Amino acid sequence: MVRKYQSKHWGSLIALVLLLSGCATPPGIDLPDGEPQSRLRDQDLRNARIRCLEETLELSSWFHMAVVHPETFRLRYPGFFIGIEKAPHELVGEPVTSGCELGDVGCYDLAAIDDQKNGEGVKIRKKIAKRLDDRKSQIVTHILAFGEGIDSSPPHYNLFDSVFIKAGIPDNVDDLREVCGREKTHTDAGTALRKRFKDVLLDTYTDGWDAITTLRERLEILVDKNSATHIVLFSTGWNTPQWESFVNYNDLMKNIELAAANNDANVRFKPIFIGLSWPSFWDNPLGDLGGDMLNKKNDADEIGLTWANLLLQEVILPVKKPRPEVKTVLIGHSFGARILSRAAYSGVLLGDDQNGQTPIPVDLLIGLQGAFSLDRYRPEGGFNNPGSYYPYRDRVTHAIFTTSTYDKAVALVADEAWILKTPYVGAGSTFKKTHESPEDGGQGLFNHAWLNPDGTFDTTQNRPDAAWLCAKSRISLVNADLVVRANQPGTGGWAHSDIYDNEIGRFIWETIKACTITE
Repeated sequence: MVRKYQSKHWGSLIALVLLLSGCATPPGIDLPDGEPQSRLRDQDLRNARIRCLEETLELSSWFHMAVVHPETFRLRYPGFFIGIEKAPHELVGEPVTSGCELGDVGCYDLAAIDDQKNGEGVKIRKKIAKRLDDRKSQIVTHILAFGEGIDSSPPHYNLFDSVFIKAGIPDNVDDLREVCGREKTHTDAGTALRKRFKDVLLDTYTDGWDAITTLRERLEILVDKNSATHIVLFSTGWNTPQWESFVNYNDLMKNIELAAANNDANVRFKPIFIGLSWPSFWDNPLGDLGGDMLNKKNDADEIGLTWANLLLQEVILPVKKPRPEVKTVLIGHSFGARILSRAAYSGVLLGDDQNGQTPIPVDLLIGLQGAFSLDRYRPEGGFNNPGSYYPYRDRVTHAIFTTSTYDKAVALVADEAWILKTPYVGAGSTFKKTHESPEDGGQGLFNHAWLNPDGTFDTTQNRPDAAWLCAKSRISLVNADLVVRANQPGTGGWAHSDIYDNEIGRFIWETIKACTITE
């Protein structure tokens, strides 16, 4: 979503209060009443640990609401939900980008970007290194499991419990006070406890890596038990708190399945779902004013280069490899399309082509009002934006992106306020310019198509349908002006978030059917 309110997420807050039916803010470590050394009740212990890590690691509860209220925030479809947050790298560790050997934990090998494959290699390496050079590291804090045939309790991974268990912190208020907060302890035992806690926290980045890679076995079990046809990975975009990601994912999957059931009941579609949540806004007044946008576009690239990349290369694609009938679909909105496109074309950082192996391609990448530059797909790139996707375009079989002239969020970057205008893939002007350009249209780099108001492809005037797009290897831009055209309540950017409806569900289904299903 794009923030509309000057006060911090008033619409979000009202919805959350209604959803939780008046639940109070989780108690801190000063609660509950009782003996100082009495064992905490499960809920009080959970809340105390959450408060502890929020203060210690500068985390915001906007991005781990599913840990605070595990019974409230759930996916209605079988799969997993992965929560990513940011914390000071000196406390939790950080990714390594040099001296990598294949399989090294936490290492993304920038040297693998070969100048012989892409003349812009030096520029790309510098740009990626800059993206990963941050005062804070992106860390995995929780992975939740949902659906039949898999145990959804406890979570697959929960930093808010595991770090305390790993450090051997007793389940009582006094010891939690010793290790949490910023005041120095005055007891020898407390000093030793705090040191052990901080030492364990330094493993947070690599623990998240292990949590992602060990998800492969659970995904295999879920795919096989459900006889799944697809693995669908979603990411929401800028200014989306975690509770809203749950709402959006459930709505989008419902609309896709509804389109499949209503229009192709005889076509089998049984997906396994994986959703991402990430720290997509600053929880402070500068974020209210939109000052976090430049920072968050870099964060989106970082997550695509690291965690989403790892999820693809070490979990999703290896599960697909011995099951070629299972298709992989990535769907991202706004900066979520930035995350997933970056991930799809970054496997080289994790050695996807080493030892003479042929990389496994993603079957279908769908970007809904994508917020990244189309120049990434050009061999020559663009100003300050090298063609970082172009050398690795074989990593995705089909890439299809919606555009709309009514999306004022991407238009701001593509057309209006920026001195150095960037052709964001979701902008209506990007569709128009590429369609009219003899280099880009016709026999050039990009396909072009149009949608009807109901989300089906407009095939009048010899316009192409989804099957035609899927028969081509080029990038496809789809004019969605008749569908993505109105403001979704509680959001800004005019039509930027007008994607969680039946019409976009129909478009996604038509694309999935044409590109990934052989009847």
